[in-house]
Amino acid sequence: MREATVTVKSAEGFHARPAMLFYRTAIQYGCEVYLLKNGNKYNGKSMLDLISMYVIQGDSFRIIAEGSDENEAITALLEQIRLDSD
Repeated sequence: MREATVTVKSAEGFHARPAMLFYRTAIQYGCEVYLLKNGNKYNGKSMLDLISMYVIQGDSFRIIAEGSDENEAITALLEQIRLDSD
């Protein structure tokens, strides 16, 4: 298992566009991907779950990947979030 904590810097938060980009990246990997926010667990490969997280600027959440390509998945997902917040 590999995990990372992310704090959203974008003024728009983690809305539909970054959630879609996150989803498209996550589904490229065979490992399980999920996110934890405020004690709730969300499937990182489900657009409905990603949108329902309701993440605004300044919110933090954890990304967790479990499986054979977990390292690659976390690296790619963190890069995707970083690119979207630049």
